[in-house]
Amino acid sequence: MLAAGTPGTVAAGPFEVTPTLGVEAKHRSNIYRRPTDETSATLYRLTPAIEFLAQERRNTYGFSYSGDYNYYRDNPPGETNDYRDHRLDAQAHIEPTARWAIDIDAGWADIHEDRGTGLSEGAIGQGINEPVTYEQVTAGAMLTYGAKGASRIQGSARLLDKEYQNFRTSTQSRDYDQRQLGLNFFYPIAPKTDLTIQYEGSDFDYPFAAGTLPSFNSTEDIITAGAEWEASAGLTSSARLGWFTKDFDDSGRGDSNGLAWMVDVQLQPRERTQVYIRGARTPTETTLVGNFIDRRQVSLDVTQDVGGFTSLNLRGSVGKDTYEGSGGDREDDLINAGVRVNYTYWRRVPVYLEYNYEDKDSSQGGLSYTDNSIAIGFVLGL
Repeated sequence: MLAAGTPGTVAAGPFEVTPTLGVEAKHRSNIYRRPTDETSATLYRLTPAIEFLAQERRNTYGFSYSGDYNYYRDNPPGETNDYRDHRLDAQAHIEPTARWAIDIDAGWADIHEDRGTGLSEGAIGQGINEPVTYEQVTAGAMLTYGAKGASRIQGSARLLDKEYQNFRTSTQSRDYDQRQLGLNFFYPIAPKTDLTIQYEGSDFDYPFAAGTLPSFNSTEDIITAGAEWEASAGLTSSARLGWFTKDFDDSGRGDSNGLAWMVDVQLQPRERTQVYIRGARTPTETTLVGNFIDRRQVSLDVTQDVGGFTSLNLRGSVGKDTYEGSGGDREDDLINAGVRVNYTYWRRVPVYLEYNYEDKDSSQGGLSYTDNSIAIGFVLGL
């Protein structure tokens, strides 16, 4: 089992326990994400978390809880923007032999959608008095045969159940279940480099009809090929290119297909520098309009240790959401950027200062907005 004494942890039987508590004060310029009549606000945030981890030879077992509690200093009469999110997650990695590995995970979440996003974007969000919340249950298993550095094959199964909790007259038609099966083949072509072929098939079921609208029930297939490699020690990168199809059960919704791609590059060009480049084009379930969202996004994240207990994080992303089948051919151009300065003179109480910029330019009226925020906080640990 794991030995006690890792910084930030305490031993509890076979587990190492890592508790933390984040405390943050933030000011936002546009909490409802509106194009005009913006409302600014100051909010206070607590993020408690606890993780249990045990290891026995090559097998690991983990369980964790994380909370996200936001309290606004001022709420309009008869309205609240406060929320309390909860997440429970469990996972296990088991290697019964040198060639077989089993990964199992399960999770439950009671969480919210930010005001002005999802089911509360645009004019619809002005008619509600609290954040939209939902429960989400996930579970998955993956079986791997083959050793690292040799040919190997993975089979996986996953499920996701999403159920909205409030404003049920409007939200119940967006509840859905997803069932997914996957197969991934790895073939080594060089040291620490594999060719990969991956298939994922999903079935989406919406138990409640959206009035007289055609059903959103659909099947989705994605097949990609590419490579996985280790460019820097301990950092695995991958890139894949392929094709997706999305077929709806109801003939009132048009089927679709197109190019699918994914890139996840992790680099450490210098000892004190880490770089992450991620991007994807994938179909995503829609919230209010169209048949589905054709989502394309690329992000860059750079962390630099500048010395003197200080590190700097710069991040940014650009994306485009195309709402396939929407009446006005809606497209949203999305930009997010941020900078964060971390100061860790006190290991148990790292302090940070953070700025974030968020912008959406939508072809549909009333949905474009810009939001700026600045935050200061710290994380308490052992």
